Amino acid sequence: MNGVNKYKHELLLLIFFIAFLLLITLSSSDPLVDLIFKLALIADVVAFFTTLLALWRNKWRGALAKVAQKTFVRVAGAFMRVLEAVGARRKNRNILSGETQVTFSVERAERQKRASARSKKWKHLESSRDRMRYLYRYSVNDRIKRGERIYAADTPSELRAREEISERDEALLSLYVTYRYDDRREPSEKEIDEIKENYFEEVK
Repeated sequence: MNGVNKYKHELLLLIFFIAFLLLITLSSSDPLVDLIFKLALIADVVAFFTTLLALWRNKWRGALAKVAQKTFVRVAGAFMRVLEAVGARRKNRNILSGETQVTFSVERAERQKRASARSKKWKHLESSRDRMRYLYRYSVNDRIKRGERIYAADTPSELRAREEISERDEALLSLYVTYRYDDRREPSEKEIDEIKENYFEEVK
């Protein structure tokens, strides 16, 4: 029953489409019956597009936006690598405009990214506060990957107050809210180790 309710719009869309195919094949020599068929066809088309609009607003727009974002990032990265390969930095002239000096250095950006990733590894963190912040960033990124909409303006308390929050996020956010805004205290190593062992075993 839950599955039917979850995909109710898709089922309605399929029903309306089948009804459309059926209605366009119907005709009658009786003008009144033929008029009823045409009105039913118009109503079916309206219902079809209304259901399609509901799907776009509630489900498809977010999914398509994610796909479009990933596609844009990959295409932009490939474009930058091509520019680097053909020599976009010749004589301080950009091959696109011929006048403006624009520096493209994909290799340097990738080196900086790798260096940044190395410096942020769990084993390189010394203080409990840094480890707490690391787990918080990891948790937020994980929730975003799972499709949750989290904005830069969202506070830890707002994330904690949401209805669908896992036990792991509740435990971490409870600790984070306690110590994040109090510079006089910081979480103990025991508190951090307990949360990591119970909920973040994959963090290395």
